[in-house]
Amino acid sequence: MQAPTDPRTGMRAGNYLLMGPLGEGGMGQVYRGEHVVIKKEVAIKVLRSQLAGDRQVIDRFLMEARAASMIRHNNIVDVTDFGKLPDGCSFFVMEFLDGPSLAKEIASGSEIPLYRAVNILTQVCQALHACHEKGIAHRDLKPENIILLRRDGRRDLVTVPRVPADEPVVQREGFYDEVKILDFGIAKIQQVTARLDYETKAKGLVFGSPYYLSPEQARGDPGDHRSDIYSMGIIFYEMLTGEVPFDGDTATEIMGKHVMDPLPSMRATRPDLSIPPEAELLVHRATAKNPMDRHHSALAFLDDLRHCFGEVIYGRDMDRFLKVKRQRTIPRWHTEPPEQGLQRRLTPRQIEINRELQGLFSKAYEPSNPSGEEADPIVATTARADERPDKDAVAAELEGLFSGEEE
Repeated sequence: MQAPTDPRTGMRAGNYLLMGPLGEGGMGQVYRGEHVVIKKEVAIKVLRSQLAGDRQVIDRFLMEARAASMIRHNNIVDVTDFGKLPDGCSFFVMEFLDGPSLAKEIASGSEIPLYRAVNILTQVCQALHACHEKGIAHRDLKPENIILLRRDGRRDLVTVPRVPADEPVVQREGFYDEVKILDFGIAKIQQVTARLDYETKAKGLVFGSPYYLSPEQARGDPGDHRSDIYSMGIIFYEMLTGEVPFDGDTATEIMGKHVMDPLPSMRATRPDLSIPPEAELLVHRATAKNPMDRHHSALAFLDDLRHCFGEVIYGRDMDRFLKVKRQRTIPRWHTEPPEQGLQRRLTPRQIEINRELQGLFSKAYEPSNPSGEEADPIVATTARADERPDKDAVAAELEGLFSGEEE
């Protein structure tokens, strides 16, 4: 038996042909398309026929295409055309992405290494920063909307030993992920979606996946860029542990946990994994119940993310990793005598000059009362002024000091 052919297969969509369905979402179906002349492969999203008469849904569908095309960022799917099919349903054309979603990678059961998770979320942060700068909040960020395109590896992976005496192991990465974010179906464009948000809230509707929904969205508020930061924190939690922090039998139960329950510790959830404390702190800050307590921007999130390296990092990040490691291990105050530190950094000639300079300039500030007893401040000041060396004599000594050849 053969599966029934999709009725839209072979239909003309502007300069493209619908070649067959690829998948479907809440608002529409996605088809593989092909340009009728140059045969370029694309993806075409078509609004569901049942929703073709709903003006609010059509506006949101148009908003999705407009939001993606406004941003123009490498990590956001590119939208190139918009129109209507012969059956009256709206469609838009976007680049064809040949890769799995982050949700599929997580569901595969294989652990996502921390360095790979940081790389993926770094690109998500950069894309969201571009969105937020244009007044656009995604508001439905989830692993299903993050596509991973596998590219040939070109960077060095450094395995940092736990024992300082051991040498780090360097190897070339086999592949890396190029991230693409899609599905701006409920994106909020400032000053454009006020009416839609008002109508949605009046109807008591909640959009977005309950597993990644911010507390304010779960309460029925539209949400803003800080809602995206909350979703990034939940996604990072799931990438590192393989589990979402809040689960339940119904969407209402899950949303209630986002509003009321504290976030479970990642390291307590997966004690078998080496999750650094920096990652734990980042996730807890990003998923604060109060939006004011979260990172104020995607760039602030990214700055904290760069301190979350595990045992394997990219070679280009080695200096930054070592800097962070030194900050965590070296005492705030050095216990060694200052001169020992100078000897490691200065040449013998520089050390000699440093000592002579100290002796030269200390003449002007030697205490006038060698016995150590407390003296009258006025008398002490007058004495120091009287004992201060002549400027011409100091200049002559300096000239003689630096006239020698450095060893």
